[in-house]
Amino acid sequence: MTDQTLTGVALADLMAVPEDRRVEVVRGQLREVDMSPGYIHTTTIENLYDLLKPFVKERRLGIVKIDGLNYLLSASADTVRESRIPDLSFVKAENIPPDFDRSSFSYFPGAPDLAVEVVSPSEDSVDIDEKIGDYFAAGTEQVWVIYPRLKKVHVYPRPASLRERSYTIYTDGETFESPLFPGLIIPVAEIFRVEE
Repeated sequence: MTDQTLTGVALADLMAVPEDRRVEVVRGQLREVDMSPGYIHTTTIENLYDLLKPFVKERRLGIVKIDGLNYLLSASADTVRESRIPDLSFVKAENIPPDFDRSSFSYFPGAPDLAVEVVSPSEDSVDIDEKIGDYFAAGTEQVWVIYPRLKKVHVYPRPASLRERSYTIYTDGETFESPLFPGLIIPVAEIFRVEE
């Protein structure tokens, strides 16, 4: 790998990372991503995917992806300054570049319209705050932060100012809607459902 200075990481180096490793670029440095999130974490992501994917597909709204797609949030032609891998993401159809190679889903050139982060025990509030800030700085419309242990969903709309974020908390037993998915009512209990 080449020198990873604060100016960023060479795109070729990011693409050369072996498939059994997952890395993001944070503040111009490669950062390893935890690949052992656990059963509740993955079940939460799958439940949300099961709610969103059929709705998005039927209406041809765009693409919904589970954990693994690296979004190049800040990049030039050959250097990446910020990239993130959300646990679940959505990109509107109109925001998918016409020349985007769907057969090569290792990275997406830009930000998702929705980034979902399911909080792992290893993450702290600083990690989450950094991710939210990175997504919004790159143009993301909404960020959902999900706390499986608390059974809460924090929905952050794109703020007018990156310094003044607000969010709404939804808890088990409540429902919520998003302007990204008009007409879809999301029951919080379904996100946290664990099959016996």
